[in-house]
Amino acid sequence: MDITEVAVPSYPGEDPFGQFEAIEALTRARYEDGQARAITVHSAREVSTAHARDQVYKRLVYLLSDPTESNFDAPIAQLAPGRPAKILGYGYLRLSQVHKERSLGFFDIVIHPESWGKGYEDYLLEVISKEAKKRGVKWLSCRVYMPYPSTYNATVSELFMEQPGSAFLLRHGFTLAHTYEDYRWDVSDHGTIRERMTPLIQPGDYRLVSWQGMTPANLLDSLAKFRRQFTMDEQQGSPEVSRTESWTAASLAGEDAYNVAVGQPHFTTAAVDSRGEVVGFSTIISNVDSPERPVQAGTIVRPEHRGRNLGITLKAANIINVIDSHPQTETITTGVDPANEHLVDINAHLGFVRTGLQGDFRRKV
Repeated sequence: MDITEVAVPSYPGEDPFGQFEAIEALTRARYEDGQARAITVHSAREVSTAHARDQVYKRLVYLLSDPTESNFDAPIAQLAPGRPAKILGYGYLRLSQVHKERSLGFFDIVIHPESWGKGYEDYLLEVISKEAKKRGVKWLSCRVYMPYPSTYNATVSELFMEQPGSAFLLRHGFTLAHTYEDYRWDVSDHGTIRERMTPLIQPGDYRLVSWQGMTPANLLDSLAKFRRQFTMDEQQGSPEVSRTESWTAASLAGEDAYNVAVGQPHFTTAAVDSRGEVVGFSTIISNVDSPERPVQAGTIVRPEHRGRNLGITLKAANIINVIDSHPQTETITTGVDPANEHLVDINAHLGFVRTGLQGDFRRKV
């Protein structure tokens, strides 16, 4: 078995060896396999569109090949000029760029369905663990996804134990650290959605600013400062002091430019106070592979500005921003920590319906 570490391409089209085409082909094969063997539902697109985020996170991708493997359906890419090989799987590792803050690393493993169960997944996890430890990571985290059962007589933890991905992680010493819930909202009737959302928009003394793609130049400094102070966890929906998101106006503009370049601009609505400072914002991420299904990435309001309906105001205004700018939008998905009852209630009021569960499995490196 051979492992090749590849660099994330800087901009679209910079994939001369076809490596990221192979990554996306592997991910599609996993989706077509019904996710039955998936460890997580991590999109390869997030790997191959990570240029601007490299200023915040370091992303490492490990391609796995084996010249003795007889898998005829695996995608082919060049490991180096003149060195084509069948790519049987890949490992993905994301960690903070700031070395002293690399306590937690996030990873994913994807194996072509025809090559699963041959030990490749174990080998990739071994490689990821060694590389993470070498770079100062203390804990590894991986997500397992499953549909939400209509009826069940077991606990959520017991349900996760039945998943193949969970079994793989448990076998390697991981434990279930937390669970989240996935939600979906049918917004295909844009007229009705607009009528329902408009009365919910009550900004009070704040000015709302909505945009698609590039953050307005006059808000870059304020929004970067906001994101330096708080991190946005879309599952928990709660702000925490951020030590890893070292945003600047330049890095924020760079991320926006790259997202636009790859065809997945973000839709954002911000609340601005009388001093021109951003005090809250809500973001929805367009999906280049499924443009009709954007993702609600998160909504955050500064603690001192809460209790004024800004959260639901931002969400409602941004939904209108999306359907006005993105007419093919049919559904919006999101994830929530079930312990955050306030956010669960807001999403239910808007129209989100629970569809799945996520398990966050962790292990010391």
